Amino acid sequence: MTQSRALFLVGRCLGLAFWLGLIGYLVGGGVFTVAQSEIALVYRCGAFSRLAAPGMHFAWPPPIERIVRIPTETLRMPVGFSFTDRVRNLLPTETESQWLTGDTNIVELQAIVNYSLHDPRKSLASLNELEPGPTAAQLGLRSFVIRVAVETAFSELASGMTIDELISGGKTQLQLDALTRAQALLDRLDSGILLTQINITDANPPVAAREAFTDVQSAKAERERRISEADGERRKALPDAQAEAERQMQNAVKYASETLSEANGEAKRFTTLLEEVAKNRDLAKHRMWLDAMARILAKGEKVFYEPTADGSSVRVWLEK
Repeated sequence: MTQSRALFLVGRCLGLAFWLGLIGYLVGGGVFTVAQSEIALVYRCGAFSRLAAPGMHFAWPPPIERIVRIPTETLRMPVGFSFTDRVRNLLPTETESQWLTGDTNIVELQAIVNYSLHDPRKSLASLNELEPGPTAAQLGLRSFVIRVAVETAFSELASGMTIDELISGGKTQLQLDALTRAQALLDRLDSGILLTQINITDANPPVAAREAFTDVQSAKAERERRISEADGERRKALPDAQAEAERQMQNAVKYASETLSEANGEAKRFTTLLEEVAKNRDLAKHRMWLDAMARILAKGEKVFYEPTADGSSVRVWLEK
């Protein structure tokens, strides 16, 4: 009787210890905390059960329930290069960073993509159905999908722009349009990913052609500078030329008026003289002869022979 009672007490103690251990395991192992920068997805027996907001929660320990923590803050990822290669000063590969422009040139684009998971459950459910290749295994499924979406947007948009537009003022518009197109692709996949910003950090020709491209750009800048200088000189000289043209035009009008007036006067004088000649031709001829002689003799030296009282002559010089 004593032995049976002892076995009974031992059994009860073991049972109590079992239940206490089980309760402790369930309670202690089931309490978890979700940080402010993340959200937790709770799966029960492999199926989604509920979302856990930041704070303390209870879940059944594995394998009954499984907790997947998803960051909710803004995340960053590169396109056109990788962070590890940049740290090691390694250049990106051509297929990773080069795009073809609309004028059949090649441009290297490097960008930083900011994104967040506005629907973590949808993102996990839809992305896990994809079957990516080896590249996805290296980059991670989520990063792979975002990279492909942004690269596709870059390819479509760059093919409609020239390299000059991309390198100069078109980069800002490319960022905005690429953000819209890449987000549309992610929404089509029902990814639950929200792109917040695409910042293009580098847009240049390939390294091998960069020096030649710089020379071309310098030549274009020099051409624009000379055109600007010529235009400035034209603007500066044009008022002076217009003023000089106006002055010469006024002088020509004045000269024409004076010449016309003088011609009219001469014509009128000649007409009057003609009328007088018609009245007395002999007198007119004598008057014309006197006028002619006055004009001729006025141009040179004259010598006159003046007779004296004794009949000799004296030569007298008259100079002009």
